[in-house]
Amino acid sequence: MEYLETVTDNFVLSWDLGIVAFLFFAAFFYGFSAGSRKLGALLASIYFSFALLNLAPYINPFVSEMPDYRVAIFKIGLFTFLTFSVFSLVAGSLLRSSLGLPKKEDSQLWHFLLLGVASAGLFISSALAFTPESFYDKLSTITRQGFLENNAHFWWAVSGIVTFMILRKTKKQ
Repeated sequence: MEYLETVTDNFVLSWDLGIVAFLFFAAFFYGFSAGSRKLGALLASIYFSFALLNLAPYINPFVSEMPDYRVAIFKIGLFTFLTFSVFSLVAGSLLRSSLGLPKKEDSQLWHFLLLGVASAGLFISSALAFTPESFYDKLSTITRQGFLENNAHFWWAVSGIVTFMILRKTKKQ
């Protein structure tokens, strides 16, 4: 019994890992309930939103007088708003069906898992890309290494593209 108390005392779920775990589970269950096409539309919306926010010409002059943490909060909030705005436009368009993903009734559990991991990972990595480096020490090592360091954002972006390719290939078979 003493060993169990020691193990539970040493295991502390940090706030950032809690958010990461929540987003992974939320993406998986959303895909399970809404279907792989909508989850694929969400993944495409994350790509579009990140590109739009990085290309927006009037953001930097607007936030130039703000402290770093407020710039990060503003950009992450704007990124989240853009993601769900673009998603609401894409979800009902022809683009959703042109992604080549299987219909909800044709999808398998691993489709939802793959799309959920790619969507949540890219969303988390994209949101954290807007945080200043001075904030990195406030994140857990797992979050930092998995979503910020060692070109993690690039690899999460590649994982989404690879996911689309794998699921498109399985649809044709």
